[in-house]
Amino acid sequence: MAAFDSIINVEEWISDHYFISDENQSFGKRVTGRHTEWENETETSNSGTSPWTRFHSSREQLQLALATVEKGNQDKIRDLNSSIALALGYPEPHAVEVEHGGETISFTGHISQEGSYAVIASEPVSDVYGLADASPTGPVTVADKEVKLSTHKLVGQVFLSDSAPEFIVIIAGGFIFLAERDTWALGRFVGIDLALAIERNDAKVKGELQRIAVIVSRENVERAADGVTWWAETIAESRDHAVKVSDGLREAIKKSIELIGNDVLKRSENQNIIADPNEVDGNELAKQSLRYLYRILFLLFAEASPELEILPTGTTEYDEGYGLSRLRDQILTPPVSERAQNGTHLYQSLQLLFNLVDEGHDPANFADSRASEGGDHGIVFRNLSADLFQRSATYLIDRCQLSNSALHQVLEHLLLSPERKGRDRGFISYATLGVTELGQVYEGLMSFTGSIAQEDSVEVAPKGDPAKGSWVVPERLTDDLPEDCFVKIEQEMSEGGTDKVIKRYPKGSFVYRQSARDRERTASFYTPVVLTSFTVGQAIEELQASGKIEKADDILALTICEPAIGSGAFVAEAVRQLADLYLQMKQEELGQEIEPEQRVTELQRVKAYIALHCVYGVDLNATGVELAEITLWLDTMTSDLKAPWFGLHLRHGNSLVGSRRSTYSVKEVEEKAYLSTAPQHHMLEDLADSSIPNTTFGRIHQFLLPSAGWGAAADAKDVKDLVPDEIRWLKDWRKQNKLKLNKGQIKRLKDLALRTETLWKFALTRLQIAEAQIRRDIKVWGQDFPAATHSVTRAQIEKELFGNLEGAYQRLRLVMDAWNALWFWPLQSVEENAANLPKIDEWLDFLQATLGTTAEVKPKDRDQYQLGENPSWDELNDSEKFDLAISGASSRDSLLNRFPWLNSVTDIAEKQAFFHWDLDFAVVMARGGFDFQVGNPPWVRPDADVDALLSEHDPWFSIAHKPTQKVKRERTSKILQYNQVVCDLLRGVTESFILAKILGDTTQFPYLLKQRADLYRAFINRIWGNSSKDGVASLIHPESLFTEKKAAPLRREAYLRLRRHWQIHNVLKLFAHNHSQLIYGINVYSTPQQHPSFMSASNIYHPQTIEDSILHDGSGDLPGLKTSDNNWDRRGHSSRIITVDSDELKIWHSILEDEHTPLLDTRMVFTVNESISNILEQLAQAPRVKELKFYFSGGWNETTDKKAGIFDTGWAVPKSWEDVILQGPHLGVSTPMITQPNPTLKNNKDNSPVDLEAIGPGFIPATGYQRTADNEYYVKKYGSWTVDGKEIPIASTYRVAWRKMAATTGYRTLIPCIIPPGSAHIDGIYSMGIFCEESLLAAAGASSLICDFFLRSSACSNIRRPAFESLPILVTDSQHHTSRILELCLRLNCLTGAYAPLWEQFMSEPWTPETPLLVQYEREIAQCEIDTLVAHGLGLSLSDLLTIYRSQFPVMRKYDGERLFDKNGRLVPAEISKNEDSDDRDVFDYVHPQSGEVYKIERPFRKIERETLYAQIYRGLEDL
Repeated sequence: MAAFDSIINVEEWISDHYFISDENQSFGKRVTGRHTEWENETETSNSGTSPWTRFHSSREQLQLALATVEKGNQDKIRDLNSSIALALGYPEPHAVEVEHGGETISFTGHISQEGSYAVIASEPVSDVYGLADASPTGPVTVADKEVKLSTHKLVGQVFLSDSAPEFIVIIAGGFIFLAERDTWALGRFVGIDLALAIERNDAKVKGELQRIAVIVSRENVERAADGVTWWAETIAESRDHAVKVSDGLREAIKKSIELIGNDVLKRSENQNIIADPNEVDGNELAKQSLRYLYRILFLLFAEASPELEILPTGTTEYDEGYGLSRLRDQILTPPVSERAQNGTHLYQSLQLLFNLVDEGHDPANFADSRASEGGDHGIVFRNLSADLFQRSATYLIDRCQLSNSALHQVLEHLLLSPERKGRDRGFISYATLGVTELGQVYEGLMSFTGSIAQEDSVEVAPKGDPAKGSWVVPERLTDDLPEDCFVKIEQEMSEGGTDKVIKRYPKGSFVYRQSARDRERTASFYTPVVLTSFTVGQAIEELQASGKIEKADDILALTICEPAIGSGAFVAEAVRQLADLYLQMKQEELGQEIEPEQRVTELQRVKAYIALHCVYGVDLNATGVELAEITLWLDTMTSDLKAPWFGLHLRHGNSLVGSRRSTYSVKEVEEKAYLSTAPQHHMLEDLADSSIPNTTFGRIHQFLLPSAGWGAAADAKDVKDLVPDEIRWLKDWRKQNKLKLNKGQIKRLKDLALRTETLWKFALTRLQIAEAQIRRDIKVWGQDFPAATHSVTRAQIEKELFGNLEGAYQRLRLVMDAWNALWFWPLQSVEENAANLPKIDEWLDFLQATLGTTAEVKPKDRDQYQLGENPSWDELNDSEKFDLAISGASSRDSLLNRFPWLNSVTDIAEKQAFFHWDLDFAVVMARGGFDFQVGNPPWVRPDADVDALLSEHDPWFSIAHKPTQKVKRERTSKILQYNQVVCDLLRGVTESFILAKILGDTTQFPYLLKQRADLYRAFINRIWGNSSKDGVASLIHPESLFTEKKAAPLRREAYLRLRRHWQIHNVLKLFAHNHSQLIYGINVYSTPQQHPSFMSASNIYHPQTIEDSILHDGSGDLPGLKTSDNNWDRRGHSSRIITVDSDELKIWHSILEDEHTPLLDTRMVFTVNESISNILEQLAQAPRVKELKFYFSGGWNETTDKKAGIFDTGWAVPKSWEDVILQGPHLGVSTPMITQPNPTLKNNKDNSPVDLEAIGPGFIPATGYQRTADNEYYVKKYGSWTVDGKEIPIASTYRVAWRKMAATTGYRTLIPCIIPPGSAHIDGIYSMGIFCEESLLAAAGASSLICDFFLRSSACSNIRRPAFESLPILVTDSQHHTSRILELCLRLNCLTGAYAPLWEQFMSEPWTPETPLLVQYEREIAQCEIDTLVAHGLGLSLSDLLTIYRSQFPVMRKYDGERLFDKNGRLVPAEISKNEDSDDRDVFDYVHPQSGEVYKIERPFRKIERETLYAQIYRGLEDL
């Protein structure tokens, strides 16, 4: 490990582990790589002097200057600093100026032209902490007045200047410092003892001087031509390294949970607390273990950030007596004796610390302490009072206490980096990890569950890899599982060394595993900091632009919400950025400045104020809410904040399922419109302000009325055969809910609506009082807030609000819960349903008994009945009790006795965690809604996966390798004989199905009409409904709402609400756990406008590109998808950003839509720059495929038709094309059989390329699906077209077929070819019939680069009929053009005798084996000619064609630069081409892997010069 005492990483400016380790991703590797770059640049430019040479050649001069410098001799100090600057590539220090708060600051140093760095010259210092006592060399003036300030303070002032540099280099005689803007205020920087290093002269490779040269040379703090700074990239890599360390930390926590779980079971049994491990709920034990570990992590993070003053870190008493840092040395020596191993010293030590943190400790509160008499205050702990530290949160652990042996291993996992062969373990740096990485750890564990092994078991997973989920199976049931499915772990062997062994769980042991099903359902993926920060920043910019933030105080009044809060990463980032903005604006408004050394303290106070008073969040995972609270604590804690409570603001619940203050008119109720139309939503301003008329008067709330969706499980087709009687009964009950209500029932409902409003007013008032009571006194800079009064305790609030089931809040909640629970009613037995489910009148009886009836109040009682303007907590209690008494409302016990089905309601509500936004966050809704909503909502479709559900009992359903349907049916029938399996299957299927039904319910989610249920779309819908006037929402979500035809209702509203739309491709894998083909958007929404108007950019890879493009002046080359050196093009350019308004929509409309599509329903077009937009606009003028009314087929449904027994899995070479079922990999561009599956059928990539030169006229490719249905049924089921009045079986025709899946950044997006009669295909392929010249011309055009480009600009994920019909079609008067295109198309596609009739129909000559083009080079040339003919025919210039190729097809360009063809036109195999330069043979033998043919690969080799070919062909066409 490289560590030099001359280089000091103060307060871990970057992670120590990254800074000194020798791993592949480390600072040492960056240094080595940078030196190599410098050497290469020097050789290339012939300059002769690299930064390293420049620095090292100055060593003797610097050594002399350092030896002769004298304290106080300003000339020698100036000469020394100048020599150091020049040696590092900087100009000599001179007088420079920066602007700050309207004043000019002048000092001696240098500021780079592009503003990325500054240099400050200082008097010499004697150590790295000397800048606070040193002065800058030369005078420092502020507004032309000379001032005295330290170098340290000047650095802070420059970092706060209007155009603050990213880095500052401080040259202070024998020491040099490098500081970064964001971390300087935290006391973090790199200091270098240059004198020591110069004297030692360690100039070897990777030595001390080389490292110093890299750290402080100008080239590494100066922004390069591509806008990137070397040090910025290095810091980003160090953070990425921290993320990877947190990946290791997540694994460490997983192992630690297993250790704690097993220790608890063992000790509980030994202490006779339990008789059997199965008495313990395994999942509850997992949650408590996770909480316990997060307590430790909280302390580790708090100790690593002493500036937060969460703990008394730094005091001798704490560090030596309590702190976890004292354990670092201890964990290197494990407890040896049995007594030491079984003891609980470590547990007791931690428990003491937990108690001090939670309950607090202040000696001043004790009468007999010296602190109470003004003496030494001693050690002080402020009380956290967080749910995470409550004793009940870990009762399973606390009742038995953890052993030293287990906790020692746990602490070892948490404090040391993972063991790796041949590498030292280092201590994990919690200072550089931060709360965002803590969140990453948590979110990676969301889908893990705990259980107790019922018998000796093993862990299994697909291919033995548990990364995406695993299962635990009794060892006796593993005989028929695949051999490669067993999860293996590294284990030390008794004979020495380690080996991989199957992971086993003895009976009664604790199991902690990731559930594949839960992983998919929770979508628990971490959002990286770069995206979190940008998403929040975009929202804040829009809040300023809209006028929501005009002055600093506006920030403190915002309501901020993350509706799927997870670990709280987005709200924590929002707090950071808003606090920083507040201080900036407040200083400008007051004309005052915060002293740089005080800024961190003041910033932390603002963060604390915003976090406690402005932030709200909801999450379906209750443990996640606890941890989000800790995230906010860690990020915002200040010394003067005590016992903050987030309990009213951070709530457990399902953001998407709950009731709103939404109503219908009486007329709508009479006409049953409430069953199918959206209600009117009401915010709560009228309840909060008595001067505003109640907008619900005379209307009826939706949750009081029956719903068409009650008993939704009756429609779940996947379980209809399991419980047919129950489904039939449930359907009959549902019919009654849809009957027209009579006048008496409507009259009752009107009165119940009045009662609802009365109770809502009580609930709102109670919440308003509670909100006031949870406020804390925080000294926010620039504010003079009145002292908060706390007459009501947290315990009182929790008792009356959450614990009082007779109160107005809980009564309303019960009604809302019941309304939603009836949607989720389970498929119980007929008898249970008959006894439980309420009919309409019973439902109304329940409402009346719960809410009461409106009563006449005697004049003498009105004061007691009516709420005053500002009632006290006690007055509210009295008024509420009186109201309920005179209303005749029943107690909760009476309700449960009278309506037994309420017991099921409460069970369902607890499990589903319904969240009622207008009630639970009534205070916010009374202000009009949330001002600022942000997040990355789940990208999940609530589809029922039967195989995944069955796999929870028998993993075979997920890990068996492509079983046949027959085998699968037999296995399913067998497992469904077990009642528990049936119950779990019913529950799992119906829960997913019901959620999907709710998301598709137009009365609740009107913008999702007729769309496939998707959680992210529902979140958008909900977020819009929760937004205040001019509120802003900034969300990361998929782009499908902009590209999917059926999403028009949602898209229409989105266009009017959008302010910014940035489309990002995940090619840089910012989302590390998702593939590079992922495309998502960062979208900023606000109040609907009359017409669309928003900024948009597409084909972006990194948010920095957007920021650079906004500031760009329009000069320079236009960007593309990749640069000329094959890197993803991240250059900022103003042409990337367009304003989307009605005129732009009209252009998109002309490209993608027909004349019947409304303008606002237009799907989005995605272009990389303005030039591409112009080409698309021109192509939009061409006729479309749709105009010719061709015939299309989606083929076999791969799931349902396979289940129906029409075909099944199996490898074979079919005897005829009638037996062929094609899959996507079979098809290539103009190549019907580019690959065929291998017999192993491992996955869709398990294919071999077909040797076209070796195929004969009768060749048929192998297939992975085989027919099982008889011929007549098979052909009939596949479908037919009516052509010219004649019924024609689809399979009997020639068709142009293409892969349905669209890879918009791949080699090609549209992959079409012609398939012969007889063949069928699955729905991974789409096809169109070829019956005439126009259809064949469309097929030829579809193979061109032009149509591919046109399609990929729409960013559609699936190419179905509408997408293909939108393609431009070539219409030309030139018979030469038409004939040539058709001929080329047929020569490329008609590869075997099966195509002879097609060839002869259009070419009027016999097909022979010599007809097709079989050699790859010839095929490439032919395809180039088609590209050019289509471009020319559609009116594009050669420049347009080249622009499309260069900017839109980077992968093709890369391949064109790499692929070689021999003199015979054959593609040179990779194993030959990679050794082209080192192997001087002229002829190579090559055996084709599919055909076995031996070919001679002969030099000379050549490449496809596509641009040259395009130019030659195009000029030839112009000559014609």
